[in-house]
Amino acid sequence: MHKGKLSVKPLIASAENDLSLEQGPNNLYIRELEKSYEESQVRRAFAMFGKIQSFRLVNKPEFTTNIAFVAYSCARNAKIAFENAVSHS
Repeated sequence: MHKGKLSVKPLIASAENDLSLEQGPNNLYIRELEKSYEESQVRRAFAMFGKIQSFRLVNKPEFTTNIAFVAYSCARNAKIAFENAVSHS
């Protein structure tokens, strides 16, 4: 899905204070997403690791890349997605 470096972190350690998102072992924070990616592409890429409870793609003009927040229905799926994304970045 990505050509460059993709950064994925558990939301526990990477929460943005102004976004008021729930932190926990089910949640991931993804940054360095290319601006050309559509929401459906990113969601589909992370859905292959398990059921997504909530998803948010943040695309602001002042950002050079996009960020996303993915909440899985269980922590096991978030861990698998995190490990897979880290091993491929």
